[in-house]
Amino acid sequence: MATLDAQRTHAANLDIQILALERSLTVLRAQRTMVQERLDSYIYPVLTLPNEIVSEIFIRFVPVYPEGPSLDGIHSPNNLTHICRKWRDIALATPELWRAIQLSIGDDGDIPLERQVHELDAWLNRSRSCPFSIELLLSFYFTEGNFVFSLARAARWEHLKASFRTSRSFIIEGPMPLLRHLANTFYWS
Repeated sequence: MATLDAQRTHAANLDIQILALERSLTVLRAQRTMVQERLDSYIYPVLTLPNEIVSEIFIRFVPVYPEGPSLDGIHSPNNLTHICRKWRDIALATPELWRAIQLSIGDDGDIPLERQVHELDAWLNRSRSCPFSIELLLSFYFTEGNFVFSLARAARWEHLKASFRTSRSFIIEGPMPLLRHLANTFYWS
C-alpha cells in the first residue's frame, strides 16, 4: 500500500508542476504576443520614403546606362525584387531599371538559354518604351548554319554590344531606328 500512496503523491506533485508550467507558458505567450504586436506596428524608416525617392535610389543601384547588369549579378534589379513586397512593386514599376542588360548566350553560359530568353522578354516588357541597351556574349562552338536573333522590340535598341566566340554568322532581323551605338567583337577559338 505504501507504494500506491507514494505513486498518488508523485502524480499529485506532477499535476502541480504541470499547472505551474502551464501558467508560465500562458504568461510567456501573452508576453510574446505583446512583443509581436510592437514589432508588427514598427515601420522601418526606409519604408516611409516616397516611392519616387526609392525609385531614384534603385536607379542609382544599377550600372549607369548604357552599361547593363547581368541577370543575376550583384547589381541586377532582380535582387531588388526579393527584399520585400513594397520594393518589388517599386522596382517593377520603374522602367529605367530594366532598360539595359548583359547576356551570355551559348554553350558556356551559366544560365540556360530558355531562362535568358524569358528574362530578356520580361526586361523588355518592364522597360516599357525606354530605349534599350543590350550586351551579348555569344558562344557557339559549332560551325553549321546561322544564328538568327529576331526580336520585335529591336526597334527600341539604342546600344548594342555583341561579342562573338563563334564561326557562325549572326543575323539581327528588323529595323533599329534608335540604334546609336553598335560594337562587334569576334573571338576565334
